[in-house]
Amino acid sequence: MKSTGMIRPVDKFGRIVIPKELCKTMGVEYGTPLEIFVDGGKIVLQKYQPDTWSVGELKEALTAAAADAGKNPLDYLHAGRGKA
Repeated sequence: MKSTGMIRPVDKFGRIVIPKELCKTMGVEYGTPLEIFVDGGKIVLQKYQPDTWSVGELKEALTAAAADAGKNPLDYLHAGRGKA
């Protein structure tokens, strides 16, 4: 992970402001939905991509499919997101 050197305080409502320069660099425009992840002691923001799967989701689905041979891993992915 690369440090930007930018530091922003959390306000009393738990919000932070992402610097405009960083938004421009990363292609984050007004209204862009961001997904929030926790990785150990880190908070990670990522542009929300509803039709993609995280590495963790894929690993869980493949592990479950291997344990239950013959089932499609996509069934586990959809079940994990509440889609049957």
